[in-house]
Amino acid sequence: MFPFSKPRFSNHLFINTAIIFALNFFPALNNKANAESVLQILPTRVVLEKQRSMTVTLVNRGDDEGNYRLFMRNIRAEDNGKFREITEQDEILDGELFSDKMIRFSPRRVTVPARSKQQVRIVLRKPKDLATGEYRSHLVFRKLPKQESVLDDNDSEMDFTLKPIVEVTIPVIVRHGELEAKATIDNIALITDADNKQHIELNLHRQGNRSLYGDLDIWWTAANAKKQRVAYAKGLAVYVPNNSRKITISPLPEFTLSEQGTLQVEFTEDAAYGGNETATASKSW
Repeated sequence: MFPFSKPRFSNHLFINTAIIFALNFFPALNNKANAESVLQILPTRVVLEKQRSMTVTLVNRGDDEGNYRLFMRNIRAEDNGKFREITEQDEILDGELFSDKMIRFSPRRVTVPARSKQQVRIVLRKPKDLATGEYRSHLVFRKLPKQESVLDDNDSEMDFTLKPIVEVTIPVIVRHGELEAKATIDNIALITDADNKQHIELNLHRQGNRSLYGDLDIWWTAANAKKQRVAYAKGLAVYVPNNSRKITISPLPEFTLSEQGTLQVEFTEDAAYGGNETATASKSW
């Protein structure tokens, strides 16, 4: 994990450049990819539990028209928060369930004018014999390249240019039956790296048959001092079937933690996505 003052772990939303880069959350983007990455998706995750449909909005924040192709992809979340695409060679893990076969969306190709938006409707079609569980696949919005000639007017030779593939991806989660989850936190540690920068490490554990998604707040109380919030992360998930996630986060730039004190970590689920679980743990030195 890299240090930043206002971290957002959107484990569900990432931009992929390549031909195609491994699904990392977030992969390092080159300048050109950053320039072309002007698509915003709202909301950044879809959870279908009681409702059977939802509308997502594509917002083109750029100055040029954008053309996008939509398709589903199955993605595995690692215990360090990174993502990678599941291939035909991968063995499916116990409890790993996918929603792609029961999701319909329209349109499948979208043109969004500059500084404008377009809606996509997502519809759930559950099979009658669907087993209880949480099913997750990801909806991919891939930007289509402009149709340009590969021949230069002043040169008869072919000129090939490698262009990045720009994608925005959001999870589409289907919950069926009675589901529950419990969160716990342990292994809190304060470390200093080779560059003399401080990091807070911890493990967030998940029990039950649905994922966790919420915010993390970290408080520090030094000896004879008041309690202060020194770090936080929004949009942090532990997806089924993972039982835990390793988290490393840096204190906000204005804080340097002393060798003696107490770290208190609080996790609160985002109620907008069907959860109200909380967890708290602390460590003193």
